[in-house]
Amino acid sequence: MKILFDVPVYRLTKEEYETQQDAYIDQNISDGNYYVQKMYRREPDVKRQTENYLWESYGGGWLFNEVIGFIRLFFLSTQIRGEYWPVTVKRIKRGRRKVFRPCGYEVTHGEKIPQGSSSQEIFNLILKFLARVNREKELKNCHIYTSLLKNIGMHMDWNALLEEQFRRKTPSDSC
Repeated sequence: MKILFDVPVYRLTKEEYETQQDAYIDQNISDGNYYVQKMYRREPDVKRQTENYLWESYGGGWLFNEVIGFIRLFFLSTQIRGEYWPVTVKRIKRGRRKVFRPCGYEVTHGEKIPQGSSSQEIFNLILKFLARVNREKELKNCHIYTSLLKNIGMHMDWNALLEEQFRRKTPSDSC
């Protein structure tokens, strides 16, 4: 088994998260009474500090705090497969305390790589596999973040990675 990439799965997209976060901050800033609003006008630094506090209390940045799992992509023989590692919580909600564990099952059936496929074709099959995973029941309402994979995927030699798992180890490889 040759591990290729760990793809993060998010509770929601970055845009949705930031829209909800901005609404939370705006609601809490504008809920202040007349005297609080007057203080914000006189002391803009206090307003900025309050906004920063509310930004943190909502959950901070999206990139690492909203991950709810990972899909570990790997080659198994001539197939692209993925194993899902979700958070260990009963209900997925906004927050920071997460523990990831292996599920013990694959997210969907493997994607067969036809013999003689080019690196670009293999990469397209990986993206097709992830798109299918995103349509599956368990991850249907989640966001699979493929931007990092897309940034490097077209520049990788996927054929070499696939062929490497079939090479026999020589005594010099074990050192």
